[in-house]
Amino acid sequence: MKFIPSIGPAKAGVILIYQGSTFRKPFTWSLVDNKTNTRTPVDLTGCLIRMQLRKERCGDVLVDFKDEGFISITDPQQGQWEIHVSRYFRKLHI
Repeated sequence: MKFIPSIGPAKAGVILIYQGSTFRKPFTWSLVDNKTNTRTPVDLTGCLIRMQLRKERCGDVLVDFKDEGFISITDPQQGQWEIHVSRYFRKLHI
């Protein structure tokens, strides 16, 4: 398994999930060359993605998305992955 360091905290706002529905959000992890303004995807082959939601940067973990089924790598060579949250949560206010 490869280790790719965390890119740091992100602010998501409010994630509203209607009962019975599934929230899906695709991401592409890429590196930006500031000189040419081009993006190169990070190869996620063999990687495990973990994500945690917290109300504050060093606050308690509200949700840990390390469990299989919440995050899936959809195209490892292109750095594409997706988070999906369904019936387990009604509303997360971050």
